[in-house]
Amino acid sequence: MGDQHFLNVEQIIPTKDVEDLMIGIADKSLDEVEGATEEKNRHRVRREFWTEIIRAISGKTGLYQNISPSSQGWINAGSGVRGVGFNLVATRTSGRAEVYIDRGDGEENTFIYDQLHAQKDAIQAAFGGDLIWEPLEGKRACRIKSEMAGNIFDRDQWPAMIDFMTDAMVRMENAFREPLAAINRKLRTRERIALAPAPASAPVEVTEGS
Repeated sequence: MGDQHFLNVEQIIPTKDVEDLMIGIADKSLDEVEGATEEKNRHRVRREFWTEIIRAISGKTGLYQNISPSSQGWINAGSGVRGVGFNLVATRTSGRAEVYIDRGDGEENTFIYDQLHAQKDAIQAAFGGDLIWEPLEGKRACRIKSEMAGNIFDRDQWPAMIDFMTDAMVRMENAFREPLAAINRKLRTRERIALAPAPASAPVEVTEGS
C-alpha cells in the first residue's frame, strides 16, 4: 500500500513465545503492585507500633517527646553526644533498646565504645542487668543493646515488646547518661587540642661565620 509497510510480529517471535512474553510482563507488573502494597502495609504497621510505644514511654522519660512515629524499623533520640543515639528498634525477629554509636569516624566511634566498655560493670549495675556489647567488627559503628525475641508484624506480641523496650530504654538512659556526658567532655577537649594552633618555633639565632 504505497510506501506503508506492515510488520507481522509472528514472523519474528513465534506465537507461543509472544504469549509467554506477555504473561511474563503481566506477572512482573502484578508482583510489583503486590510488592508496593506489602511495603505500604509494613509502613502502616510500623507507624502504628511506634505511635503506641511513644505513648507508652512518654510518662517515663522525655527522650521521645519530640519524636514522630516512623515508617522505618527504628526511632532515634539524641543522647547529648553527637553521633550517639538512644535507639528503639523493632523487626520481624526482635525488639531492642540500644546505644548506637556512629559519628562518621571509625576511630572516634571506637574511642567512645572503649570508654564505655571500660565502665561495663558499673554501667550494667546501674542498668540492672547484662547488656549485649557489640563493637561490630568490620563496620564503622558500634552498639550496646538489650534485646528480646519478637515480631513487630504480629500485633499479639506488641504488649510484651512495648513493655520490654520502654523499660529497657528508661534504664539504659539512666545507666548511660552520666558516662556519655563525661566522654563528651573528653571529646571536646580532644577537639580543642586538635584545633589549637601549633606553637611558634623559637627564632634561630644566626651568628657571624655560621
